[in-house]
Amino acid sequence: MHTKDKGDIAEASVIADLVKQGYKVALPIGENLPFDLIAIRQDYSLVRIQVKYRKIERSGTVNVKLASTWKNSRLTRVIDYDPATLDYFAIYCPDVDAVAYVPISEVSTQRHFSLRVKSPRNNQTKGIRWFDEYSSLK
Repeated sequence: MHTKDKGDIAEASVIADLVKQGYKVALPIGENLPFDLIAIRQDYSLVRIQVKYRKIERSGTVNVKLASTWKNSRLTRVIDYDPATLDYFAIYCPDVDAVAYVPISEVSTQRHFSLRVKSPRNNQTKGIRWFDEYSSLK
């Protein structure tokens, strides 16, 4: 499946999930913004969200790099996300057909982060971010 199609599926899934949670959603015009959509709370405050499509890795986690990558026939660009321009990452995982909402404040000092979907083989319990603990936008 093409990367753009995956992005469209993720955005549609996040929009549907947010509407079910009682939010209104605004879509920005253009692709040169650091966020994909805006969730509007009942008090009309705004939440800037970057959407990601991520499958479960062999390790039982979904992994998110805190950078945007794009390429054309001549070059590849990697641009780190600026924490001042985002409020949340919304990660859609098609393997569980669910969305996790991770506040940028929890991950802004990292280059990447992981959310665990399946129990670890070594039975580790400390320091784990569980995917389902991020099921709603706060």
